[in-house]
Amino acid sequence: MAAIEVEDEDDVVINPATMLLRDDSDEVKTAETEQLRQHSLPSIGSTIVTRQLPSQGLSFQLWPAATTLLTLLDDHRRDPTASPLGPTISALESGRRLKILELGSGTGLVGIAAAATLGACVTVTDLPHVTDNLRYNVELNAAVLGGSGGSVTVAALRWGEAEAIGREFDLVLASDVVYHDHLYEPLLKTLKDVSVASGGSYCLPFYREAK
Repeated sequence: MAAIEVEDEDDVVINPATMLLRDDSDEVKTAETEQLRQHSLPSIGSTIVTRQLPSQGLSFQLWPAATTLLTLLDDHRRDPTASPLGPTISALESGRRLKILELGSGTGLVGIAAAATLGACVTVTDLPHVTDNLRYNVELNAAVLGGSGGSVTVAALRWGEAEAIGREFDLVLASDVVYHDHLYEPLLKTLKDVSVASGGSYCLPFYREAK
């Protein structure tokens, strides 16, 4: 199995000027505390739209590694032979849809992009209070997912309680998920538990250093 995404259990205030990465996404402010962002996927001729709610905490914001990973997934779809993700994904594919688990999904951008570009069956997870916005974003992109053959399921998951997922996965995704030292141990336990349940797995953690 493999992994990609990031989650933070303590929604504390972090200065977005130092943590958020400006990208080429189009941003539309619908209210003071709500933002809709459009993310292009040229490889499939589609656009993903996600809702951010910055005032509600870290898990409701878009973080640097997510946009970079989206670009990697899009590039992989365009030319798998030139993609740094190619060796891992090729080793997992066996004529069936990949089963992917994303940890700390936040807005769900990475999981939705993985489902759309890989035609995969993706489970996006985060803390219980984050799942309503995750479902909103999945439903917002139903047409994109329907046209790609991929699917996205939303599930609540507290790290260290992987038995709540109850499924086997080929790959785990995680990007920008840890901001506090006390989260490393439950994250590692979750990765171990999911790997054992799946009979072995690939983990693709992804992060960008804050500047």
